[in-house]
Amino acid sequence: MSVKVLLHQEVHVSYHQIYVESSEATIEGDVNGAFLGQVNGLCGAGIPGTLLMFTGTHTGRIGFTVELHRDRPTLPGVWEDAVEVSFTTDSDGLELVECCGDRYPLDLPDGDYRVRYSARGMTEGHQGGVPQEGQPPWDHYLLQFWPAPPAPDRVTRMTTEHAEYWHKSARAR
Repeated sequence: MSVKVLLHQEVHVSYHQIYVESSEATIEGDVNGAFLGQVNGLCGAGIPGTLLMFTGTHTGRIGFTVELHRDRPTLPGVWEDAVEVSFTTDSDGLELVECCGDRYPLDLPDGDYRVRYSARGMTEGHQGGVPQEGQPPWDHYLLQFWPAPPAPDRVTRMTTEHAEYWHKSARAR
């Protein structure tokens, strides 16, 4: 197994947000805590066992894929913005959680991971408004996990002003 797809579908976001949480760790609206001490502003890993991710779309559907890799995957050029954070899970019930919405189970074994959160179409999502019925989402996201020891977060690719805005916001916290 070089890659296992844990989720691949459209999900709903509100307030530009979507989360990864476990039954024992939640964001509970703590945006500042999620990004405390980080240089990236797209994927907050400051609250142990959780991730808070920002999107271009304020409210509506986005494309979202979650993958588990054996080793660090390459970053294809199709992704306009990407960041990496460390993540540790040691509890049951890990889920991708829509802000004020549904929850999707993620079959991720316990352990230490490096996580890459990649985005494309953030600008279009921010400017496009709510996608109409039958219209594809404006923006798409890829969340990749692979085993790795903890390390500082980093911005691996930044090409959009929208991502730059979120990075500056995180550094000001």
